[in-house]
Amino acid sequence: MRTSNGKPLGWSLMRFCTDVGTLTGSFYLGFEELSDMLPCSY
Repeated sequence: MRTSNGKPLGWSLMRFCTDVGTLTGSFYLGFEELSDMLPCSY
């Protein structure tokens, strides 16, 4: 099975998961830094 741009479906799915993982990781790190700066961090 292939996507519209000719790449294998598994490749684009793997790529998507990698992008989401990177986004989630950077967001989580940024959130951790923010909560450290807040005086009322839990």
